[in-house]
Amino acid sequence: MPYIRSLLMALSAVIFSIGTQAADIATPEAARDFANDVILDIGQSRLNDAWLKMKANTSIPPGRIDAFATSYGTAVQQTLKYYGPSIGMELVSAEISGESVLRLTYLIKYEVTGVSWFMTFYKGRDKWVLTDFNYDINMNSIFQE
Repeated sequence: MPYIRSLLMALSAVIFSIGTQAADIATPEAARDFANDVILDIGQSRLNDAWLKMKANTSIPPGRIDAFATSYGTAVQQTLKYYGPSIGMELVSAEISGESVLRLTYLIKYEVTGVSWFMTFYKGRDKWVLTDFNYDINMNSIFQE
């Protein structure tokens, strides 16, 4: 029985890793589509889906995303308590610097106010990867340089 359990755990790990392998993000538009999916998951409280997508397309160590996820899990409960449920999301800006850096700014809209999200992508040789992300409950951060 322990052998079967170990085999099933190993098989699950292989299936999980196949399912979360990085998709090639070849264009800034594809990076935007990827970020839209992540932000939509966050706004609809499908947080585990968002974190898995991020892990599959990033240079950020998985442990850092896990730590962020733990911290954000607490913060989002307070957000929902004080701002109400999410009512949508909006891509506020897309800034490209040169040919290799893309910064997307989103607003996850709640009944009372919005929360800003920032995602930065870097293009090395031939694909874009998520290199940084963060959020700010102060909507004015959208306008700050």
